[in-house]
Amino acid sequence: MRRNGVRLKRGFSNAENTFVGEMDMCHVMHGNEMIPSAHLSSLAKGKILTLYQPALINIRDGFTLRGIERVGDAGLVQEWVCELLSEEEIKAFKATEPSAMGGAHNWASTKF
Repeated sequence: MRRNGVRLKRGFSNAENTFVGEMDMCHVMHGNEMIPSAHLSSLAKGKILTLYQPALINIRDGFTLRGIERVGDAGLVQEWVCELLSEEEIKAFKATEPSAMGGAHNWASTKF
């Protein structure tokens, strides 16, 4: 995992850098170029995060994407460690977060 482009120690995780939400992947236009991107919509925190040019770098206990995240005017290398949630985990999350709505598919816990 990375924060502002700097690699973090293994196992680093806290509420500030953990998001539960729905992830999708698509392409965005930048000038005449199509750029692949991953989007995480964190319903409870009201955020939408974008990782440009994501690359799958690990599949173990979930999966890890590495790409470029925009932070202010800079583009920094970031890693998203993603875990798919079970239906029970989604129901438990929705019970504790009243603002969390949406379907059960594509929900993931993502750590930055």
